[in-house]
Amino acid sequence: RATDQAAAGRGAALYAENCASCHGEKGEGIRDVGARYDAMKPADVIAKLGDLAKPDNPYFGAAGELVAMAHLEAGNRAEAGRLFGAIAKDEELPETLRSRARQMAGLLGVDAIVDVKKLLEDEGVASGANGQADGANAAAAQ
Repeated sequence: RATDQAAAGRGAALYAENCASCHGEKGEGIRDVGARYDAMKPADVIAKLGDLAKPDNPYFGAAGELVAMAHLEAGNRAEAGRLFGAIAKDEELPETLRSRARQMAGLLGVDAIVDVKKLLEDEGVASGANGQADGANAAAAQ
């Protein structure tokens, strides 16, 4: 029927406009890659999600973390560190993701902390007069 075809066409257009960037044209987007990540080659993860793993993309956090891990598994530590650092510094992303990214960036030798004092305060670590955490001051005093 013509109305069914018209509705299907509108649905396809809505999917392409609002869903395909995350779910892929055929349902192979971020969620699919996340579910199949361990069985995928790093190059395939990068190819599928690389365009989404950019700071101006709304799916940057999820896609960036998967792509960064794929770069790490492929031996590209510099690119993995760069992505983890960018994720860690993006204040629009969830803190749990940013925290993981900070840890990974640090392990890869990338400084991913914009404001150390603010981070310590946000994490509930009080600092002394010289900016060191109180625990460090106490240890230094002993």
